[in-house]
Amino acid sequence: MTVSAGSLGRISYLGPAGTFTEEALLSEPDLAESELVAAPTIGEAFAALSSGRADAA
Repeated sequence: MTVSAGSLGRISYLGPAGTFTEEALLSEPDLAESELVAAPTIGEAFAALSSGRADAA
């Protein structure tokens, strides 16, 4: 499945900022323009998606 940053908006990821996960997201041109939402656990990353605080996880 291919997605674009325009359709993603906010991406929740396993944080904190500066970790490999964030760097991997920033290295993808289609995702680098998205708003990144750091989460302290994988469960909280998916909770952000479920609650609408993020558009993807």
